[in-house]
Amino acid sequence: MKSLKEKEIQEKKLKEINKKKKEKAKKLYDTWINNILPFWYKKKNDLNYLRKYFYEGIPISLRGTIWLLCIGNNFSITREYYEIEVKKAM
Repeated sequence: MKSLKEKEIQEKKLKEINKKKKEKAKKLYDTWINNILPFWYKKKNDLNYLRKYFYEGIPISLRGTIWLLCIGNNFSITREYYEIEVKKAM
């Protein structure tokens, strides 16, 4: 059985790890919002630059936006048209 002191040390380490994860996620989010998305159409062709950030991770709250930017909408499909087609498919 672990002693009380060992448990406290383990909890402290976990809190520190979680804090670092949150800081990294915040930094990554800020990078996407401030440095990548505003200049998307200039930076989308620099695959080495983008690859670095894709591998680091895309914040969950931005994944839909970034996915749409990556694949585009060549047919100009609107949300309404999409919903009509989904209903037809069911």
